[in-house]
Formats: sequence, structure tokens, C-alpha cells
Amino acid sequence: MARLRLPQLLGIAILGCLALLTSTFALTEEAAFSFDAYLPRQGTPLVSRFPSLSINPRYHRILSHLSGEVETGKAQTALFSVSDRGVVAARNPRNGALVWRQQISEEVQGFWLDGEVAIVISGQGGEKAQAFHALTGWPLWTKQLLPPGAGRQVNDEVGGPTQRHHSLKAAATQREILPGVDTVFVPIPESSSWEPVVLNNGDTVRKIEFDSGKELWKFSRRDNGEDSASSPSIRILATSNLYVHVLSLVPGKDATFGLKHQVLSAHSGSLLYQTDLPDVSISRERGAADVIGLSLNPPFAATEGNTSPPEPHVVWLQTDGSVRSLPLALPPLEKSASFKPKKVSPQILRSRLDEAPFTELRDVALPDRGFAIAIRKDSKAEVIRLRPGEKGGSRTLTSAWEFDDASPDAIYAGHINVHTSAAYINRVFFQRSQHLLNFHNYWTDAYDGSGQVTGFSFRWDHDKHGDVLAAPFEANQVSSYALLTRSAFVTSSGSFQMIQEDRHQWINEEGLIETSHVAFVDLPRRSRASGSNVTSDDALRLLQREGPIGRIVRHVTALADFPSAVMATLEGIVSTATSRGGIAAGQAASRAYDDLPLPPLIAGEPAHEIRPAAKKAGSQRHREMKKERTKGGKKTKTTVPEEEEAPAIDSVAPRTLNSTTVAPYYSDKWGVRQLMISATARGKLYAQDTGMKVQYVWESSLVGFGQGEGDASPVVDVKYMDVVREAQAGPGGSHQDPLMYIVAEVTEPGAPKATVVWELNPITGEFVDGAMTGKPLTLGGVAEVRKLPGRSVLVVFTSDKRVLFWPRTADATQSVASEKAFRFTEVSNDKKSLIGYTTTPASTSKLVESWSFSLPAGEKIISTHQNSALTGAPVASLGRSINDWFLSKLPKLLDPDVIVVVAHSDMEKKLTVHLVDQITGNVLSSLSAPDAGQIDISQGAHVAYVENWLTLGYTVRNAEEGIGSRLFSIEYYDFEADLDRSLSNWFLKSLTRRADINSKDAKARGKATTTRSKQVRTFSKIFSGPSDWEGIKSLGFTETLYNAADRALLVLSGNGEVYALTRKLLDPRRPYPKGSPALAGGKQDRTQADSLLPPYDPLLLFDEKRTLTHGISLFSPPFPHPSPPPKLISRRTKLESTTLVALVGSTDFFLTKLSTAGMDFDRLSPTFNKMQLVGTTGILALGILVSRPLLKGKALRARWI
Repeated sequence: MARLRLPQLLGIAILGCLALLTSTFALTEEAAFSFDAYLPRQGTPLVSRFPSLSINPRYHRILSHLSGEVETGKAQTALFSVSDRGVVAARNPRNGALVWRQQISEEVQGFWLDGEVAIVISGQGGEKAQAFHALTGWPLWTKQLLPPGAGRQVNDEVGGPTQRHHSLKAAATQREILPGVDTVFVPIPESSSWEPVVLNNGDTVRKIEFDSGKELWKFSRRDNGEDSASSPSIRILATSNLYVHVLSLVPGKDATFGLKHQVLSAHSGSLLYQTDLPDVSISRERGAADVIGLSLNPPFAATEGNTSPPEPHVVWLQTDGSVRSLPLALPPLEKSASFKPKKVSPQILRSRLDEAPFTELRDVALPDRGFAIAIRKDSKAEVIRLRPGEKGGSRTLTSAWEFDDASPDAIYAGHINVHTSAAYINRVFFQRSQHLLNFHNYWTDAYDGSGQVTGFSFRWDHDKHGDVLAAPFEANQVSSYALLTRSAFVTSSGSFQMIQEDRHQWINEEGLIETSHVAFVDLPRRSRASGSNVTSDDALRLLQREGPIGRIVRHVTALADFPSAVMATLEGIVSTATSRGGIAAGQAASRAYDDLPLPPLIAGEPAHEIRPAAKKAGSQRHREMKKERTKGGKKTKTTVPEEEEAPAIDSVAPRTLNSTTVAPYYSDKWGVRQLMISATARGKLYAQDTGMKVQYVWESSLVGFGQGEGDASPVVDVKYMDVVREAQAGPGGSHQDPLMYIVAEVTEPGAPKATVVWELNPITGEFVDGAMTGKPLTLGGVAEVRKLPGRSVLVVFTSDKRVLFWPRTADATQSVASEKAFRFTEVSNDKKSLIGYTTTPASTSKLVESWSFSLPAGEKIISTHQNSALTGAPVASLGRSINDWFLSKLPKLLDPDVIVVVAHSDMEKKLTVHLVDQITGNVLSSLSAPDAGQIDISQGAHVAYVENWLTLGYTVRNAEEGIGSRLFSIEYYDFEADLDRSLSNWFLKSLTRRADINSKDAKARGKATTTRSKQVRTFSKIFSGPSDWEGIKSLGFTETLYNAADRALLVLSGNGEVYALTRKLLDPRRPYPKGSPALAGGKQDRTQADSLLPPYDPLLLFDEKRTLTHGISLFSPPFPHPSPPPKLISRRTKLESTTLVALVGSTDFFLTKLSTAGMDFDRLSPTFNKMQLVGTTGILALGILVSRPLLKGKALRARWI
């Protein structure tokens, strides 16, 4: 028997160990392809300077009066706000996480908080009132106050039209509104709770039972014979548990308002007393904005153990620039005609500076303390107070403090510390000269009521964050001269930030829900460990010049490094296995990119103007509180941390990039990790890493937010954003960074509209040549921007019908000159016609009208859609096979000169899809969607158009389904595909085409391959979505590297789920089943029978495999969508089977990976173990080498026997 030598034994042992080791690389790959990024958001918080502050964000201490979930005497503090998307939410102030949120379908008029209750009134004029549990968000009751659509708007004669509450961007410019909606809470002494009293429609006051929402009583001024249309009620006050005061505007002389006071019984709602207040003259321009009601009512007044009488007052700004106040009468509870209150004249308070009268009143939510803010003409402010009189005398209207610094953009808020009962007023304003944000605190109770002011300042990046529009705060006294404050900033950039003293705590970029454009950028690949500067292209050129002898010499020389390379590989495997041990699989599965260098814990360094918050020791234990949220009949569990914890990924800010933070961002070998660049409607840019749960990489602002100090912000409208050049190797071994173009219309205050182009490196966010303000393109606006396929050149069609190009270089001019003509279409102002324009050889910079297409009577254009051939996207297949005798093909209609027009008829409630030739204006196809008369156009008509496949999604309403969902699938083919299938024609055509293609004549060859037909063949089918879709909100389609994999339609349904439907499922060529009435004679022809497609079934059944959100119900705004609408976007990876799918522009952000084919056909299975395969193969090979001599020896011995 042959003896094994020592090297052979070592080799067998090593290979055996390799075969037994569990490979960690396969698990890492599995984890990399099993990720979802879900960021729940609320939307941009609304703010208003309306005195009731009913819409502004605010802190609320949730005291427990009825619920047993929270121990008596304990409280939870939450930060409440309502967004421009109609979402009311409560946040954890410690980390900014959402505790609960509720989507309100109607426009929110305001929300009111008391104890454990949050009351939300929505709809025009206050149509609906809803109550939620303030701690959990559970719906308590809903009451319809008015029939839908019955609420009225207050007209110009009584204070200006009702309009949506001030959005962040227009908060300082739009004039105040007059909703005629208010809520107060009346105490119930016997149960230590409250019952809400609601004013709506400027007319009706109701008292509602706390537990059930039952109406206890109602008082209507219209029923009382009053004209509430011309004199609407604007405010109600509750004094103790006895009275409800109603304040109404009354038209006066010389375009002014007066005030009417009515007193209702809090028990029965009966009218006890009414009068017109004397000497009231309020500006008609501002109306209710200059009226503040101060209840001056201690909590639970007139209850057992409390003898403090209520002293309600009304304070208003007189047209002469003075502030005046009057006490409100308290009549006897029994209505008496003999009651005559003491006649009192208004108290008058004038400015401390005669040259600067008061111009505005601000409420600071301290009605029980009698404080308000009066703004002067010189932009300074005074704290006004109704100071208690001596020895129980009447209150005196005084100026308690003067803020010296002039600031037109200053905002104010009030706060009462529940532990010490001390009241504070803060003033936040920006100083452009030093870029400082100032935070001043007025202590109302210091020095026996004289007050004092303390504060601090810190640097503020106004270009990045903009103005601070609201700053609710909390304060705790730490010494006689120091306060510890934390304030929630709402900024004009759309962010929600928490600042504690001058230290930054967290930030939520709610402005990202207004994303208008998204671009993905491939990250650079990691360089090789050799340290060589030679690029891959240079290396290829060197190898091509290398001869066979040189190649052999190089390989022999490289063998000297082979032993060290083997040992390094073995050491790495052994160290990895020993360090991870038995938990290697769990760790690898929990991290998506174990084989990649991780980015820094905070993607970017905090800016110098805001210091990061100091970490607290001893906060490792987190007590968790479970809550249930009800939405759409579904209950989901959410865990809310109560103690301090680190900010979430969406809470890292500010973000800047430098050399230390750029280096870790590299692409993975599958291309899943990319940068997603988002541009918002506010002119902000955000870069997020798709591989690290969309962690922020950098942010930037295109034009900033003005100069501050009350100046208006520029208006930015991004028209185009995309990467025009990927990262690539340059000449001489150099490296070219990727390049992104951004085209936007910019309107500076007091200046005409201009179009500007920005060039930047999307990896770092740095602007090319330092042009942070962009490069001017033209005066005026642009209608459309396109990129020439395969070239880094933009074609810009201006509003005045000119054609411009960017960049203005010789190469770009040469690229443009090679184009024959540029065509552009425009929808007429009345939406009834489509106009076509084109350039001429004589003038390539001017568009000339070439045709006009008028829609049929009654139709209006909803949207237009260009063919994807304009983008230069790859097309894997130019046609579809027909299973006829000659295996013919249907060539796809991939003509860049066709446009799809979607029109709607209001009379017939019908949707029509027109296919129009942009060269001639001829209509190539017109198809009307089924369900005419049932289409609900208010829910939108959504289109996904790629190659020759178009899908129209819409919502229907009928008695059978209620709300139904429809997908109208259409395919366009060139009419030449409809071949005459006679053998002679087929034979002649094939010979002719082959002769043309093989011809040396360029014209013949071009004619054979680019034949353009003016006739189109269409296939269409209608599909009905599952009943739980509840309508359709958005459509999209998937994109892969070469588009060879089957495409899928992406659907955002009304229930907040994202679905992927394969093209085969929605193929309009699916044959009707045998026996169907749609078939001639009930039989299928050969083409239909052998189409290899499933039989047509109009009903799409629910399939969990088609759901991408996996039970997550995404919040999206109700229709009509605000601009921009939500979009479903797909991005290719380096694998043909895999694509990224993102939902942007919606309330929630969602990102996931999708394989449209149902499997990753170009990637090994996650269970594949490379090391085990190599080890097994090595052992088998070694066994053969060892056994062969043994078998030869055995055979030799057999011969001798």
C-alpha cells in the first residue's frame, strides 16, 4: 500500500476544514437582498398667526383623568401638530418619533387639546368634529356637524375669504383667515373632567358629551333671527362651568368691524344676555386676527374649594393703533330682562413710542394669565397684560415689557410650567448681519410680576433651513437667572427640529413629502488593494499591447506572491469564523452590507453653528409603552420609547460632506447601494444612501430662503433633474466624477422669473466651479427640458417658444447640429386642443406651429405622455412573437414622435386615450376606457407608459362595488406587423428585406431597419382590482439594466399598499377563454390558442406575492393630491433580475427590492455555499490522486498472484 506523505496529509486536513466551515459570504449576500426602508412621516406642519393658535404645533401634557392606563398624578408630554397633508400627529419630544397619527380626509380647521382628549374640526366651515385619545390616538367619537358641502366661506366683507391655513412658505405673507371655528372645554366638577363646546360655521354653538359625542344642546344664531352671514361668530370663551361667551364681528362704519357679545348658559345653551360692545373699531383688512379673548379663569373655577371668580376680557387692536380691552358681563343664570350690567368704558393702551403705534396683536396661549403680544410699527414688540387690581379691584391693561430688538420675523409663544405654575413667553428672531438666531425668554412672574428677560443666541444657517415659523417651547427654572428650555422649530425649508438650549437634538425632514424630482446615482467602485493608479481602461490597453512572452514573464513573476496570498486568505477565513462563532449567521442577516465599509454613524458632521447634544449616562434602560392605532379598520401595534434614546435615521442633521465622510461610500457588487437625490418644491436637495436604510449623506439648498428678517423667500420650481454623466475613467488615468444637471425657474422677490442651471457632483453635493447660485440660462420660464439620448446635452423649450441648449460648448453645438428637428407639443389654455411645434432648417432656435389637434366636443385634456424612446432607455425586444405558421413578429411602436393624450368628458364621465403623431398631428388611435358614467375623476387618472405598453388607472363608483379600481391596459404595435400571411408575400418580403439589409447602399439599409408606419394596431383589455384596493392613487413601472426581464406595473392603491403586477398578467393579448361570447363562434383561432398566455380574466384576485409593502399601510394624502403628487419610481441595479422600487412624494417613504421574474435568475441562491463546494471538489480531486496509486498497486499485485 502506498504511503501518504506529510504534505498530502496537511492538504487533506485543510480541505476537510474548509468543507466543514459555514460560509458567511452567502448570508451576507442574502441580507443584502432582504431589505426594506420605511419612513413614516406626517408632512409639513402648518402654522398660522391667527390668534386662536388652533392650528399651530404645541406641547401638551397629557394628564390622566378618566383612563386607568396612566397612574393618577403622572403625565406624558407630547408634541402635537397638523400637517398640510391633513395628518394630525403626536410626537415624542425626546427623539422626534411619531407616537400616533391620524389621516383626516377633510381640510383641518384646527385642533384643541385638554387632558386626555384631542378634538379635531375639519371641513369647510367645520363640517365634522372628531375626538381622539391624546395618548394613544384611539378614535373616541366622530360627529357630523354639517352635511358635506354645507359649510360656508366667510366673504370679503367680513374679513377676507377663508383659505387654507398658512403653509410654511407663505406664513409671513398671506393675510389671516377667518374660519369661524373654535372649541373650549367646560369643567364638570363632579367627575373632574371636561366637556367640549364647539363653534362651527361662524354661527352654531354646541355642547358635546365627552364619552359618546352626543349633542347635549345647540344654539344657532340664525335660528335666533340673527344674520350670521354678515356678522359671523369668531371666538367662544368658557368661564368656569357656568357661562359660555360668544364674540361676533359686526359690520361698522368706514370699513371697520364692531364686536357683539353673547352669554350662553353652559348647562342648557340658553341665551342669557347679549350686547354690542362700545367704542370698537377693528380693521376690516385683518378682522378676527386682531381680537383676543382672555378668560382669566383659574382652572376649575367656581368648583368645590375654589372661590376665585372668573374675569373674562376681550382685547382688540383699534384702528387708531391702540390696544383696548373690556370686561365681559356675567349675568345671572336665570335670564332676566331687568339685568343691566355696569357701564364700563374700554381701557386704552398706547405704544411706548408715539411714532410707532401698534399694528398687530399676537396670542401666546396664556388666556388664564392675561398676556398677549402687541407688535409695533418699528417691528419691536411689547408684552401687554391685564394686571390684577389691588384689593380685588378691576384689572388694568398695562405694558409689562418692551422687546428692544427690531425684528419683523419674530415669533412668540407662551408656556406654563405645571410644577411651579410659572409662565414664560419666548421670542425667536433671526439677525442676518451675524447669522444668529436669538432666543429670548420673558419671565412673567419674576420680581413680583415686573418680569425679566434671559436668553441665548447661536449661529443659524438661513440658506439651508430658512425662517423659523413656529417655536413652541418648554422651560424649567434651574437658577434665579437661568432657564433650561427646549423648543421645536418649524422652518420654511419644511423641517421639524428640536433645540435644547443651543444644542441640536433631532430633525425630521418633513419637506421631503413635497419631492418633485428624484435621480439615482451609482456609487463609485472600490479601488484594488494594489494601490496602483492605473484605471481599468488603461489596464486593458496595456494588456492588448502585451506580447505572449511578456505575459508569461508576468505570470511567472506573480507566482512569487502566491503563497502569501493563500496564507492571507486562510487567515481571514479562520479569524472570521472564530470571531463570529455560532452567531455569525444572525449577525450577517441583520446587517445588509457586512462586506462593505460602513459609513460614519452620523452621515456628515454637525454644522459648527449647532453643537450636537451631549449624551446622558445611565439611560440604557428603556421603558416601553404599547399602543394600538386604528386606521381603516386595522389595528397595528407600535412601541413608543418613553426614556431618552438616540435619534432615528431620519433625525440626523445638519449634514455636510467632507473628505472624511465621502470615502466610505462605495458601491456593492450588485448595484443595490446607490445614492438617491431628491429635489423638493422648496428648492432643497437631499442625498440618501439606499443601502443604509436611506441614511442622509448630504443636503443643500439651490437658492436659499431669502435674506431673513421678514423678507420674502424666492420661489423655486424645479423643471429637470438627472444625472447626465456617470462616474468614468478619463484620459491619462484620470477620474471623472458623475455630473448632474438641475434646471429650475427662480422668481426672486421684486424680480422677473429666470431659468437657472446648476451643475453639481451628486456624490458630494459640491457645485461645479463653485457656482452655488447656478448659471443663468434665460429670462422667463421653460415649458419642457429633455436630454439628448447618449449625450450630456439638454434641450430646453422656453415658454416663448424658443429652443436653447446646455452646455454652451462646441461639443454640445455639434451634437445639436446632428439632430434633424426638435418637436414640441403644448396644451391650450382651455384644455380642449393640442398644438404641435417644430424647428426648421432655417431656424433651429425658434419653434414654429406645425399643426393643431382639437378634441371631440366635451372632452378636456388631463395629461400628456411622451414615449420612453426619448429617454434612450434600452429596449431588449423590438417585437412580440406570433405563433402563426411563419412565426411572425409584432413590431412594437417605439416611435419617439408619438404622444399620448388622456382626455376626460365631464358630461359622459368618460376617459379617452388618444395616440397622436407629433409630425403631422394625425390621431393614430383613440380608445375609450370602459365604465363610462361611473368614473370618479376626482380621484385622478393615472398613466404608466413605457415602450409600447400603456396602462390607465382610475377609480369608479357604483352601487355594486362602492369604490372600485380599474386598470385599462393597452399595447401599440406598428401596422406592418399585421402581415398578409400568404406564403408568396412572406417569401417576397423576407427576400426584399434581406437584400436591403445586405446592401452596401446606406439608404436602403436605413430604410429596411427604420421603416416608420403611420398606422397603428392596438390591443386593449380592462382589469378590475381587488375590492380592498379602494381606488388607485399612483402608477409606475419597473426598470432593469437591459430591460430584458419582464416589466411589472407598480400600483399604489387607495388603502396605502404598493403592488407589483407582471406584464403577462396585464397583457391585453390574453385570449378570451373558450366559449366566451367575445369569440366568433366561441372558438379560438390558432394565434389565440398558441399564444402561451393565460386566458383573460378581468378580475385581479388578491395575491400576497404581489404586495411589496407586506402589511404596511402607507399614509398618502386624500384627493385631490397637493402638488407634487406621489410617484412610484423604479431604478435598475447591476443585476438584470433586480430593481429598486421607491415611493416618493407621499406622506410616507418606502423603498424595497423587487425581482419581477419572481426569482433572481442571475444570482446564486442564498443557500449556495461556495466554500463548501470548493472544499468538496478539492477533497474529491485529492481522493482521486490518492486512490489512483493504490488501485494501480492492487492491480499489479493481482497480476503476480
